[in-house]
Amino acid sequence: MSIVFYDELIDIRPVLEEIALVPLSDKDEQALLHEIDQIFHHELLDEILTRLPREAHEEFFVLYGHDPASSAIWDYLGGHVPTIRDDLRSRSERVREELRTTIIAGLKNS
Repeated sequence: MSIVFYDELIDIRPVLEEIALVPLSDKDEQALLHEIDQIFHHELLDEILTRLPREAHEEFFVLYGHDPASSAIWDYLGGHVPTIRDDLRSRSERVREELRTTIIAGLKNS
């Protein structure tokens, strides 16, 4: 999993606790963790692009492409969307709960 500027907002421990209850091989567990990482990535990028004015998208991608972990991205986003940290935190929490619910439902059906 790569390191990106919004990682501090993601708490996947509850999801990991549910995954620990599923009997998976190491390979399958790693594949699942990769998928979860991708889900968070796509969901949070969607939130950013939805809130960020269209004319700011290109510069955002330039900054992100140069260094996805740069704190300068927060400065850039905050200049356009003052509530972006809270927006991303809320989206992350919703995604986390959706994933937990999906995993729990899968356990009950297995």
